[in-house]
Amino acid sequence: MGEGESIIRLNAALEGRYRIENKLGEGGMAMVYLANDLRHERKVALKVLKPELAAVVGAERFLAEIKTTANLQHPHILPLFDSGEADGFLFYVMPHVEGDSLRTRLDREKQLPVSEAVDIASKVAHALDYAHRHGVVHRDIKPANVLLHDGEPVVADFGIALALTREGGRLTETGLSLGTPEYMSPEQGSGEREIGPRADIYALGCVLYELLTGRPPHTGASSQAIMAKVLTQPPAPVEEDRTTVPRHVSRAVSRALQPLPADRFSTAGDFAAALAPGVGEAEGWAGEPPAWLTDWRTLVTLGALAVAVGAVGIMGTHAPSASTSGVVRFTVSLPDDRRVLTTQPLSLALSRDGSLLVYVGADGDSNDARQRLYVRRIDRLEPEPLAGTEGASRPFLSPDGAWVGFFVGTALKKVSLSGGNPITLAGAVRTFAGRAVWLDDGTIIYPVTLGRLDQVSEAGGRPRTVLDDSTVAVLGLGALPEARGVMFFQCPVLACPINADLVGLELPGGGRTTLVESGMPFDPLAPAKPMYATSGHLLYGRTDGTLMAAPLDLESLSVEATPVPVLEGMLDPGMVALSDNGTLVYLAGSVGGSRRLVLVDRDGSPTPLPGPARVYGFPRFDPEARRLVTEIHDETGGHVWLDDLTSNTLSPITAGGHEPGAVWSPDGTRVAYVSLREGGAGLFVASVDREAAERRIHPVDVVGSEVGVTAWSPDGRWILFTQVDAHDSQGIFVIAADGTEDAYPLLATPAEESNGQLSPNGEWLVYQSDESGTTEVYVTAFPDPGGRWAVSSEGGYAPVWRGDEIFYRRFDGLYVATVAPGERPPVQQRRRLFDDTRFRGVGATFDVTPDGQQLLMVETLEQAAEMVVTLNWFEELRELTAGTR
Repeated sequence: MGEGESIIRLNAALEGRYRIENKLGEGGMAMVYLANDLRHERKVALKVLKPELAAVVGAERFLAEIKTTANLQHPHILPLFDSGEADGFLFYVMPHVEGDSLRTRLDREKQLPVSEAVDIASKVAHALDYAHRHGVVHRDIKPANVLLHDGEPVVADFGIALALTREGGRLTETGLSLGTPEYMSPEQGSGEREIGPRADIYALGCVLYELLTGRPPHTGASSQAIMAKVLTQPPAPVEEDRTTVPRHVSRAVSRALQPLPADRFSTAGDFAAALAPGVGEAEGWAGEPPAWLTDWRTLVTLGALAVAVGAVGIMGTHAPSASTSGVVRFTVSLPDDRRVLTTQPLSLALSRDGSLLVYVGADGDSNDARQRLYVRRIDRLEPEPLAGTEGASRPFLSPDGAWVGFFVGTALKKVSLSGGNPITLAGAVRTFAGRAVWLDDGTIIYPVTLGRLDQVSEAGGRPRTVLDDSTVAVLGLGALPEARGVMFFQCPVLACPINADLVGLELPGGGRTTLVESGMPFDPLAPAKPMYATSGHLLYGRTDGTLMAAPLDLESLSVEATPVPVLEGMLDPGMVALSDNGTLVYLAGSVGGSRRLVLVDRDGSPTPLPGPARVYGFPRFDPEARRLVTEIHDETGGHVWLDDLTSNTLSPITAGGHEPGAVWSPDGTRVAYVSLREGGAGLFVASVDREAAERRIHPVDVVGSEVGVTAWSPDGRWILFTQVDAHDSQGIFVIAADGTEDAYPLLATPAEESNGQLSPNGEWLVYQSDESGTTEVYVTAFPDPGGRWAVSSEGGYAPVWRGDEIFYRRFDGLYVATVAPGERPPVQQRRRLFDDTRFRGVGATFDVTPDGQQLLMVETLEQAAEMVVTLNWFEELRELTAGTR
């Protein structure tokens, strides 16, 4: 069959799905075509297995085995889009990468710069390490299978070799073999059936050898000649061929090319680590950091003060001090344009080996500071921004320190610390009261609502609920070792936020055990972070800036002694991190951030409103912008208060329970709010002047984070609120303001819909939904929704409609969209006004003056803080808790 005939037949077989444009190339196992993905309107690489291979393997076996690679998600692994069988063709689909392969680059340049070659090999090694940990061996690593996308290496063709290898000896009937002789490990060349991860390590060693020297380690006139050399002749060290290659790199390559698999690196991650400067080919290396990075006690006890001070030059600017033998303390200075963002809770994450710190930082001055993640490594002077993490919060690290997880809006994501695009693991996170944790078994536990925790694999997939209790609020998360379970603070919804018990939850399917009663007074803007120390202690921060500790019996999961203070002066109970080797990092400063109500101009300039600093949330103007209602938190909960801007007086409207915000009636005489209170939680309406008693118009029996009033219609007839619908997702509901009609769902789909607001004429509803996979702002008709039109692009939430403009938030700032009037109000223009990081406190809501020129927001002021590092802290911790056992 000719090439043209094959393309015609392929197009006919794939009609409606893909359209072949031209043939890109041909390898030993497949033909590669450039195609259009008709459904998603994108270019793809469509690879078709050669007929002789397809006949041997069979469609059922091939498609079943290649599924293994569909879940591989790594920034340096080319993802699998699709696979299938059509008219006898077996095919699989991957992204079309516009750029060279390493093969093309080598053919053109012969050799690469040493630093670039090592960087590429290290990133490929991390990709292999990830795949190996998920049970997938590539089996055909070679320069042609490493693509360069914007200069970054991406490994292609994961899975095809796996699918074909299952056929064993039958493959020889085709006259083909898996692997390319120049990069084939000895065990592959000798025909061994069990090929493990160290075969990939050997192949990568061959690739790096060629990147450095310009030729593979073994060449020959035939495959047999090459394999004979592989088995009998060790290649010359690369430093003999190229003297600029560092010795530790040359040794790492030599070790990767050992004929016996047992003599190579144990893992691809170890290979990557051995390529790093200063590490070399350490005997017995197993992925642990070298002693000079972690064993600071040796430096101190040997009296090597000069070395210790030199280390401070790496980590900070203040000289270390020792409070007990072996314990070293110093402060770390960060550049102003890469400072820790103290307005963000739970902003520190430390790797288990103490070699790197990830934090939420700001990259500008306080008036326009963009929020993102930064990485500070112990062996580097400056923190570096982590690409793709704009708007990120609450970071947490994988057990191996290779990945960082974080939240952006309602999405849970992860990104590799070696680079690449973030990967979304889960969505529809409706609470901002805690972080997630990455357990030793590769699962991630994260909060969804105040009373619900879900679990998702580090590779993605369908989440699974591990705790769902609408009677309690779950605040903060900490991991127990060996995937034993998690710890968190919990309190009854109707009794929060006075005190919360510290609880342990065993997984899978275990019960909850109270570890510490009334362990934490709850501040919604400063959630604590319980931690397990490998010294055998339970640690948690209190809102007064004290770190508490007690010995923890893991076997019985019990704390048998009263916790004692072991550290004071923390800025925030969540601004602390601990490594397995006893490195403690925390922010020191005065407790209690300053939060105030402000009017913000369209350029982001704030004007404070009169009144003391408090914990404010959910501010709303009355129709004339002369008064406002806001939630204020105190020791009994959050209540609705009236702030009269003309007289500068503040007075409470509610006091009976916990009320997360309120909305005004169009005539300015009443407010509607949800109240969580003993014996009568519900949606209430009350007169502002208190001439009439409050009246409950709708009962509420769900967690407070899942219900809230969002709007009162301009004609005064309807109140809009959000609550969980029949799909177990947030939906937008409507109820008659006079309580004469039952509530009914306005938008209730499997997607998460919330924050419903109405246009000034009451004919249109603007709201947020994650139906596309990303939370966006949409408009639909009211009160009878029909079609819907997108307002935001690339993310949006918390909309407010004023005049012909819709204001909304995105991860990188506050935006406004101009809306044209008509039967279908189209968006004519959208633009970013300013970065609103400092105006994100309790409740993502804000309000806008009637003329649209100023915004009512809650400002959280950044605080002066020092980052304090304590090395070998476990020694001191044991002394402080010695008398409590």
